[in-house]
Formats: sequence, C-alpha cells, structure tokens
Amino acid sequence: MESRNHNIILYLKDGSMEYYAKIGDLEEELAGQFYRIHRGYLINLFHVEGYDKTEVRMANGDKLLLSRYKYDGFVQAYMDYISEESL
Repeated sequence: MESRNHNIILYLKDGSMEYYAKIGDLEEELAGQFYRIHRGYLINLFHVEGYDKTEVRMANGDKLLLSRYKYDGFVQAYMDYISEESL
C-alpha cells in the first residue's frame, strides 16, 4: 500500500485500486502481517523477497525505500512473521 495525499493505493496481483483513507489507521488495523517501512508505504510481509539497510524488495520486483528509523522495527517484525509462518 502506498499513501499519497490521504489516498491509499493498493497494489494487487491483478492491478491496483485507490481510495481515501489514512495509512496510520490501516497500520493499526493490519498490524502483524503488514508493516509500515516508510511514512508512505505499508507492506505485506508475506510478499517480501529480501531487504537491506535502505530498501525492501517485494515479490513483484518493486524496490521500496526503507526508512532508517524503521529498519530495526522492520527486521524484528519480519523475523517474528517468519517465525510464526514456519510453525
């Protein structure tokens, strides 16, 4: 999900969809499988292919900016998610 001027763009397998919402509200509702890696991006941890200190690579090939302030929290959330999925 990407936020632009209070519009949320959902990137789906078969296209995209746009609607009005606050990304912060979605972040709270979707905590667990989704993580906010930057002020404008909320990602589904299931579709993460890899990451480094500055970006997250998604399964569809997109490379998204990873905030340096969000890095430690993202790594913890991703490791927790992977641990839960492997049970």
